[in-house]
Amino acid sequence: MGFNLKSFLKPQGLKPQEKKRPTLFGKRGALVAVCLVCGSLVIGGAMTGVFSSHASFAAPTFQQISFANIDVHGLEIKLSSPNPPFLLDVREASEFAENKIENATLIPLGTLPSRVGELPKDKPIVVYCRSGNRSVRAASFLVENGFKNVTNLSGGMNAWLTR
Repeated sequence: MGFNLKSFLKPQGLKPQEKKRPTLFGKRGALVAVCLVCGSLVIGGAMTGVFSSHASFAAPTFQQISFANIDVHGLEIKLSSPNPPFLLDVREASEFAENKIENATLIPLGTLPSRVGELPKDKPIVVYCRSGNRSVRAASFLVENGFKNVTNLSGGMNAWLTR
């Protein structure tokens, strides 16, 4: 069965003129949400595969995928330490060419699943994008795939440039 996120999040039981706000509860009653405070991705109904076009559903259960968030000032401190984190930029190559954080490695979000083996598992990883949306998905994917020390740069490159 193909998975369609748009139809999964489609409001249920409303008349056409009432369908103004999407709901977090899908056809199977599962919850899919990202905590805007801590960046944790909460998945109900055992939806798997952050990047796949198909997902499997089991009995409604909840799984929390968590990672830390850091602001630009905290990142500046970590980058000046003797053991700076690995910087992962998940933007596209054209965005990376315009501006980047020094010593960052570019792996666009769409290629991350096939290139995850290039990342160090023994070093802290700070993930960033333009605004923080793609990096939240990337950080969730990394934690889901066994990375233990993953941090998302809050506000992404937009915040970095305005520091």
